[in-house]
Amino acid sequence: ALRLLQAGSTLRAQGRHEEAVDAFEQALIIAPSLAEAHHQLGNALKTLNRHSEAAASLRRAAEIEPGNVHALSDLGGLYLQLGQSDKALESYQRAYESKPDHRDLLLNMALIYSRNKGDNAKALELLRTFLAGNPEAQAAAAAKQEITRIEQAMKQPGGSLPNPSAAGR
Repeated sequence: ALRLLQAGSTLRAQGRHEEAVDAFEQALIIAPSLAEAHHQLGNALKTLNRHSEAAASLRRAAEIEPGNVHALSDLGGLYLQLGQSDKALESYQRAYESKPDHRDLLLNMALIYSRNKGDNAKALELLRTFLAGNPEAQAAAAAKQEITRIEQAMKQPGGSLPNPSAAGR
């Protein structure tokens, strides 16, 4: 099963996603509780725009390993891509609770709070916590830019930001 998992990972890296899916599925026939195979299968399926299957695989990886921060984070990203911000937020929160040193999750959650839920106060709290952890420069710049956007939006009547789907996100 591990050889098939490695083969699938290599195929994905080469952009051969259909073949990678086959390798991951073969690995799961041998070892159905191999969380990493479910995780990698989910990501390969996501690349192929097979979203419901991808979500099922990523959820299964997180069921097998509840603290699998990567599977939960990838599931959150998939949900966000599908416009399911509540499910995305739940996945990011579970990932962060399982591994609080994975601070980029705070940025993801802050963006959902500010852009999808209209909770600018919560977004600012998360962004400031994120920045206090000394993130790498590009992520810090993104967080600071979002803080500026939120603060400007809060000065406007209504105090919220536009829906990200309207902004091309």
